[in-house]
Amino acid sequence: TLPTLSMEHRRVQAPDLLDKAIKVAEAIKDNRALAYANGYKAQLYEQENRFQEAVWLTQKALSYAHNPNTVEINQNAISNENCVPNTQSQNCLIETGFRSDPKLLYSLEWQLGRFLKQTKQAQRQVIIDTYLRAKQQLSFVREKFRCGGGSHFLAEAEKFSGELTELFLRQAAQAPVAQKQDILRKAIDSIEFLKETELQNYFHDVCVTKVKDKLKWQEKSIPYNTAIFYPVILDDCLEDCLELLVIFPDKSIKQFE
Repeated sequence: TLPTLSMEHRRVQAPDLLDKAIKVAEAIKDNRALAYANGYKAQLYEQENRFQEAVWLTQKALSYAHNPNTVEINQNAISNENCVPNTQSQNCLIETGFRSDPKLLYSLEWQLGRFLKQTKQAQRQVIIDTYLRAKQQLSFVREKFRCGGGSHFLAEAEKFSGELTELFLRQAAQAPVAQKQDILRKAIDSIEFLKETELQNYFHDVCVTKVKDKLKWQEKSIPYNTAIFYPVILDDCLEDCLELLVIFPDKSIKQFE
């Protein structure tokens, strides 16, 4: 995520400094600086529980991060399920990620997803889609930096993957039976994504897990009388913070709370 500002700087210096930074960046048309400044300013609003404004500022930061020119965002659109950081399609967002800073985009998309959860207004699927965009950018980060980010990088990736997995589990718990299996598979994919990140970071080589692309876990045979267990520790709970996903030989998945 974006490096967190200290509490002292938030209270005293940060608001004025960020406003000055935004004015300078606007004057010289530095959209990358505008993305960072608006992203940090959104964190200040988060500390004041002004989550809707934090969402709007983060969306604005994403617009600067994605586009070479300034894009204005309507504040009234923040709770609209169709509101995205810019007016481009999903495919175009992925393409611009290669020309932009994937780490910045990953941090801002993740920040947006967290703030959307806090507003209590956004639909769960909108939040999940935001996290999935962050996951795509995190994939670019892994390839660009060969996963040499060390323990801090892994701690962030673990927290992010845990939040995404939990979103899928919450969605699966309320989904119709016909949709539950597909959602649980996505939850397991999120867990596997973290394991890939750990391996690639350890070996500093993105090729380590490329064999996975040739043989996904859904295609692997599971011996009779065998099951695969995925324990999941949940952060957003007061008690019973462990859930268990189990894959059986017939590839069915069961969720135990």
